[in-house]
Amino acid sequence: MQTVLVDFRSGDRYVLNDLTVIGSSSKQAGQKGVTLNSAGVSPRHAMIRRSAAGFLIYDLGSETGTWINGERIAVARELQGEDRITIGDRDLICAEGFVNHELRPRGAGQGSKSDSEQVAWIFVSDVFSFTTLGERMPLNDFARVMGSWYDACERVLGGEHGRIVNFAGDAVLAYWEGDLGNGLKALRAANGMIKACQDIRTKEHRIFDSIDMDFGSGFALNRGEVFVMNPSLDLLGDVVNGTFRVEKLTRDLGEQVLATSSFVEGCADHAHFFSKLG
Repeated sequence: MQTVLVDFRSGDRYVLNDLTVIGSSSKQAGQKGVTLNSAGVSPRHAMIRRSAAGFLIYDLGSETGTWINGERIAVARELQGEDRITIGDRDLICAEGFVNHELRPRGAGQGSKSDSEQVAWIFVSDVFSFTTLGERMPLNDFARVMGSWYDACERVLGGEHGRIVNFAGDAVLAYWEGDLGNGLKALRAANGMIKACQDIRTKEHRIFDSIDMDFGSGFALNRGEVFVMNPSLDLLGDVVNGTFRVEKLTRDLGEQVLATSSFVEGCADHAHFFSKLG
């Protein structure tokens, strides 16, 4: 069963793909996106991504925001059947296919032919002081800042050919296949996201100055064996869980980027980029 959005005004139906961009620019949305030529819709307004749990929607730093059932969203949210998405002055209704258990990961021994065990480069990033930012910022400002961060994740990780697996609130999980050259792509993605966070801080300086806070993310880079669920909807394994734990250490150690020994060993030709801690 296809999963579709229905335009409440026109009745037009849009089939959701693994990645669907919603915006006023057909160039930004692409052939498989949703183009809404209407008031209050930004060129690249929101994105819907298929995940292991279903479909996640998140704003991309738009001016007017993305609303679900009358509530402006600040972080990624799982869509449910009959949800009403408001983009500018347009309403889109979630129709068929939102209760689809085939999207959820199967248990051990129930994988499909496309499920695979492989060595991968793992990337985890988490926004610093996320809870405090949400408490101190007005919702509209917080939503715009987080939307800009989601947009940066898509652009930077996509630019380095990383595969985003999931957004969980203020965290992103992505990976590259185990080819040796991909470790450098993961490292460049971390550097690119550092720069993107700085740009967000500069662009929204009035918001951050008013609460006397900075904006940034912690990053953890790892390499090891993972289980990729069909069709790359989820990433499982001890190495994934370990990468999230390493990212939490960025706050304790005062380091914005941490790489495990497995990651560094895989980047032997670029060892000069790393400094050993302890």
